[in-house]
Amino acid sequence: MSFLYISLLVLLVILFIELLLRYYLTKYLSDESEFPKSSIKTLQKFKNYDEYLGWEPKPILEASDTGHHRASTFQKENKHTYTINKDGARSQPKLSEYSKKILVETFGGSATFCRDVRDDETFQYYLEKNHGIGPCKNYGVGSYGVDQSYLRAKRRMVGGGVAVLYLPLLSLYRTSCVYKHYATPGNNWAVKPRFLLKGTDLILLNRPFKDRDELADLSKYADFFRKYDNHYEDFREYLITNRWCYIYYFFKNKHALPELLKKIKKSSNNAYIKKISNKIIEVLKKKSNKTTYKEYKRSGKKLIYYSTHEEGKLFAIIAKKFTELAESRGSKAIVIVSPQGFPMNFPDEYNHAVMNLTRLFSEQGVELHDMGKAYFSLDLKQKGKFNTSSTHASPEGNEYIASWLANLILKKAG
Repeated sequence: MSFLYISLLVLLVILFIELLLRYYLTKYLSDESEFPKSSIKTLQKFKNYDEYLGWEPKPILEASDTGHHRASTFQKENKHTYTINKDGARSQPKLSEYSKKILVETFGGSATFCRDVRDDETFQYYLEKNHGIGPCKNYGVGSYGVDQSYLRAKRRMVGGGVAVLYLPLLSLYRTSCVYKHYATPGNNWAVKPRFLLKGTDLILLNRPFKDRDELADLSKYADFFRKYDNHYEDFREYLITNRWCYIYYFFKNKHALPELLKKIKKSSNNAYIKKISNKIIEVLKKKSNKTTYKEYKRSGKKLIYYSTHEEGKLFAIIAKKFTELAESRGSKAIVIVSPQGFPMNFPDEYNHAVMNLTRLFSEQGVELHDMGKAYFSLDLKQKGKFNTSSTHASPEGNEYIASWLANLILKKAG
């Protein structure tokens, strides 16, 4: 009889916790899990908004970036300044002359932009300073994949030299993103265009709105995002609400508790509740230095999958379009993938994915250049100096990239 009572009591406790979680999670997280709300005033901070590309650095911009790391001395700074010139390219100190006068225009994401270093520590600047190749234009933009890089090239490429498309292989997933919050939760202002495959050709799917203020409430575009963003199903695994069992998903997602506490603290007028919430959040922060939002692990197997499916096919066809664009403007194109952000001691998955992509590129008649061969041949000490973060090169890393790239450019320029 006592066992029956204990079992009943346990069930009642579980039911109580389930109902409690359902109430609080629905109240504080349900509306904002998939479509976080933003005020119009907050959106004014999004100065790089672009109705076509989603975001693009504005000409004559000076901004501060977080973090800077010189690998050789391990000197760290809280932030550094970068500048955007009137053409929309990142500025760098001007040289009076070039021993090898070649216009080099570089396109890509944050690895091309050279995040985490100063204007005089980018690989474009080192191409000019150390190798006499120039002028070099840096049109990289943070969080861009091959699709936005190509679309920006259509807007910015002058031509008459060498056009470089430089992307980490880990950015492959971005080709099938529309609402980047699905792939990297927390990135809810990043609504981008993407290409769809129609046989061997491309169809451009534009963003579903133009006005920046539409970002304040994106729930009205839910059907569009869920239909065209390949990462929605993965994101469903991240969601806690609208589940059959809230207890299971609450404890499965280790970021649910701190996120819930933040919402409770923000909405409560009770000083005691705010204090307790702060204390618990501090304890959780000490246990984990990871971000508030769970970021999906892009394993080697996932990368290999991308390299043989829609993402890889899109990459190859868009690279061909980039090559054709360069030729139409009197430039010669170089398309490069790099291992930046990939575990430096595990090259097998990376090499497998590059092999798959090389085959797809060959079908398009485009040569794919892989910096991985050079990078993985470095010893551990050299690799340790390469990165300033998981995906961005240090000044020393950018010097190495410039040296590797200089040979390709000179060979391509003839």
